[in-house]
Amino acid sequence: MRPYPWYEINGLTLELEPYAAYASARVHFERCYQPEPDRVITDQSLADSIRDDEERYGWISGDPIVRDIVHSLWSSPDELAKFDQINREYMDGFRGRAHVDQARIHLMTACLGLGDFEDEAVTKKLLKTEAKELWTRAWLRSEKKFFPSRTELDAASKRIAPNVADKFHWSDAFRDLGLLDMPSFREQD
Repeated sequence: MRPYPWYEINGLTLELEPYAAYASARVHFERCYQPEPDRVITDQSLADSIRDDEERYGWISGDPIVRDIVHSLWSSPDELAKFDQINREYMDGFRGRAHVDQARIHLMTACLGLGDFEDEAVTKKLLKTEAKELWTRAWLRSEKKFFPSRTELDAASKRIAPNVADKFHWSDAFRDLGLLDMPSFREQD
């Protein structure tokens, strides 16, 4: 088995990698940037919020995706245009792409997102589960639901292509990415 990121580097993955890398960075960013829980706003809570913003959101300027955007803005406007195009597709949930391309992008994003895992722990089943979760969130994002509840996620999950189709061709996506040799399942400790 190849080491992280596990997928094969070939023409197809090189073409899709900017989308997967961007999606992975955005997923990380969005996990860090969660909205505040609903609460009653008082004069004191508003004052506390204003005073604590630097501490609460100070990390944003150091986040890799923000640094890439700022660097592109300063040094390479063409790169910023590429970021914009990738971001537009990301925000649209990659819906403009064929289902197999959506599966590939989400599988590659899952690979990148599971980088902290030991190689032996990553299986096709884990990658497929992660990819389906990313796919569901992508479709909700395209519907302007950025922080969905578990109920919304479960309902949307029933609408994505792999869960609607009688037989979705995961094996084609795994083959195209060079992931066929990954184990399907491992017993967990």
